[in-house]
Amino acid sequence: MDVAVVGGTFASLHRGHKKLIERACAYEKTVIGLSTDEFALRRKSYGVPPYQERKRNLELFLRSIACSAEILPLSNPFGDASVSPLYDTIVVSEETLVTALKINREREKRGLTPLHIDVVRYELAQDLFPISSRRISSGEIDENGLRKEPVSFSISTRNSIKVEGVKRYLIELGVPYSIFQNTDYTTKDDQPFSEDTLEMARMRARSHSNNVDYSIGIESGLFSFGDYRNYSDFHICVVLDRYGNETVGTSSGFLIPQYLVDSVKEGNDISAAFEKVHNVRGIGSGEGIVSYYSGKRISRKDLVFESVRNAFIPRLSPGFYGLRF
Repeated sequence: MDVAVVGGTFASLHRGHKKLIERACAYEKTVIGLSTDEFALRRKSYGVPPYQERKRNLELFLRSIACSAEILPLSNPFGDASVSPLYDTIVVSEETLVTALKINREREKRGLTPLHIDVVRYELAQDLFPISSRRISSGEIDENGLRKEPVSFSISTRNSIKVEGVKRYLIELGVPYSIFQNTDYTTKDDQPFSEDTLEMARMRARSHSNNVDYSIGIESGLFSFGDYRNYSDFHICVVLDRYGNETVGTSSGFLIPQYLVDSVKEGNDISAAFEKVHNVRGIGSGEGIVSYYSGKRISRKDLVFESVRNAFIPRLSPGFYGLRF
């Protein structure tokens, strides 16, 4: 018999909890460790209903999905999963994967077979932060993860193309949003190369002045991959969230003509170098030099969009990337 164990406080049975329990109930036998009041008080910073109330809510949900799980009090992070030979599988969220790995190390020390770890992905709210009892309790989201207020973004730029690239991603993501364009920031004046590009994007992201969910900084720079005659232009996006998590994404890159690289090395930034050579004005604030060289098949807005989209990839699986909320 394949016996699965799952644990939690289950202060409010939100969508993420239900998904976790349903996964555990797919096994032949299911044991649920429910945090005692004392254990919950040590771990949670918000009000948690009494054990018996949480147990009743669990039992009601279990009956609704025809699951005959056994509910046991849980008074520590491991319960008896690290010492009992009766379990075969542990069902965890992305957030508690590390706990499951620790449990298996303890089992191996005791000569027990490691548990199969079944990871259930986070259930994310509209804002890409995990649904949690704390957030529901505070009134920020409902039990389905819908925001009470739009998700707030700040982008530090004076270039409307970057703002439009961010908006394009947010529309594709389908989140209700408000966006603030921060023009009060400073970066280095020199054309960025390689690692400086990331640092300048980070400076932009960190310079926001509003209390927002996400702050975004985007910078383009020149990168060489071993051959110092050939440089490619990449956009780098840095996203900071209100919890302090930072994620980074890059656009696809395109090769810069050597005559333009030579002009940049003489002290011009790449837009000024292009305008000087081709006598085209405003290329940096418009569709970018990529549009010129690609025959208008690709625009700078496309590259901005790519960098933003890729910076948000870790936020679609935050537990695996070690993001903390």
